[in-house]
Amino acid sequence: MPLSREDSARAVALVHAGFSIREAADSLGFARSSVHRAIVRFRETAKFRKKRRCGRRRCTIARDNWYIMMPSLRNGHMTAVKIRNRLHRVREVNVSERTVR
Repeated sequence: MPLSREDSARAVALVHAGFSIREAADSLGFARSSVHRAIVRFRETAKFRKKRRCGRRRCTIARDNWYIMMPSLRNGHMTAVKIRNRLHRVREVNVSERTVR
């Protein structure tokens, strides 16, 4: 499970205070590998921020996905075009018909 910035900072602080990675992971309730990655990342970059990921960015957020999913569950005969138009009207998000499918 990836650590948040705050959790990464806590893990690094514990290790710098003299705790082992295992002890820090156990006290925070995270896997040792997650704590180890956070510490290595901090040693390399001196930041708690995660590396930028590759790949195409998402055009919808969780709220938009909900607006796509709910009408199709309520009315199974609603077309992708109608759902797309509703999303644009309500959320002002431009997505393709393919994204709705």
